[in-house]
Amino acid sequence: MGWIKCSEQLPDIGKDVQVYCDDSREQFVAFRCIGGSYQFAQYEDVSIACDPSHWMPLPEPPTT
Repeated sequence: MGWIKCSEQLPDIGKDVQVYCDDSREQFVAFRCIGGSYQFAQYEDVSIACDPSHWMPLPEPPTT
């Protein structure tokens, strides 16, 4: 599965996904918050979030 436009479909709230932000041309692993933003980091008590244009599911983790 490839990139999905956020305007067409949104991932489940709280699930980690790969996001792409058109404005900054950056990619992050983030999760969708209830308010609609995507948190990708936290510094002290401040959530660091972005507003991506696209997302995709993460691949399955490796097995040993």
